[in-house]
Amino acid sequence: VESTMLQVEAWHSKSKEDIRELEQGLKDLTKVFSQLPEVGDNAELGQKQEIWQKRLQDFQGRHRQQLNSWHAAGQEMLEELVPELQKIEVKMPDVVSATVMLEEARAELESLRLLRQKALESAAAQRLEQTLEELKNRCAEEIGGHATLQERVSSRMASRLNALGEFLDQEVQQRRERHQALVEVVAQMSKSL
Repeated sequence: VESTMLQVEAWHSKSKEDIRELEQGLKDLTKVFSQLPEVGDNAELGQKQEIWQKRLQDFQGRHRQQLNSWHAAGQEMLEELVPELQKIEVKMPDVVSATVMLEEARAELESLRLLRQKALESAAAQRLEQTLEELKNRCAEEIGGHATLQERVSSRMASRLNALGEFLDQEVQQRRERHQALVEVVAQMSKSL
């Protein structure tokens, strides 16, 4: 029984270490999301979303593997406990209560595993949803900035085209006046000759 208690405590401490690893992985993923570059256009946004969705799937896959290893470790412990309990059952007259205790332990371990899995999946999904919302907001800001820039460029181009048109009109007028003056000079020279 004491060896079993030691095994349970060891498994419990390993589970805590695994949880710390998962939390660190989530922090690393959060840190990577916060370092996303500004997104320029919709195609680039789609590519970035595909990349981050793949990374999130990898992240969730690692978490599922971790949960499965916890489950396997729990199952191994239970499998190791069964023979010991069977030995104890021989010594103890109440076999039914030991079986009930074993079933309760199994049910409790399974419920803990399910709770851990739900907590990890919901936290990762919430963080991904927040990050996608932030990306959408950034894209909307970039689109608004692009529209403002396009408007400014268009207004500058229009004003410059107007100025160029006026300049060309003046130049045409001056050339007409020069041509007219030359025609008059040629006409006077023709008369004088």
